[in-house]
Amino acid sequence: MATVNEGETTPQPSSPPTKTGAKVSPARNALGVVLLLVAGTICVLEFSANFGFNRAVKAIEAKIPKDDASDPTSQLGELPSREEVERIIGRSPDGALVKEGSESKATYTWKGLLRKFVLTAYYSNGMNPSLIRITTN
Repeated sequence: MATVNEGETTPQPSSPPTKTGAKVSPARNALGVVLLLVAGTICVLEFSANFGFNRAVKAIEAKIPKDDASDPTSQLGELPSREEVERIIGRSPDGALVKEGSESKATYTWKGLLRKFVLTAYYSNGMNPSLIRITTN
């Protein structure tokens, strides 16, 4: 085994070893940042549309009276009017009411960049249309 005598020093490298890899170009870094921002924007818009749609569906379902005879806590009451539904949802229908037999149909759409979230509300016909049921797509 070699030992170092007092007065002798071990040889020190003149500079620390450096990495010998290819440098990443600034264009590649910029492209990565742009793609990350685009993906983040898509996620935010999709989440916003989905969150608004789900919030509206839950709020409307809470307003529709339950008529389950087996549930003692169910309540029968008035169906919400079209104006009340639009106030709860926070938007107007995509178009005019479409009459389908004894009902009128209105669609409400929340648009993301990739998907659409559609709520279809069925109202009674008459002077003051009331919500009968909703469907989701």
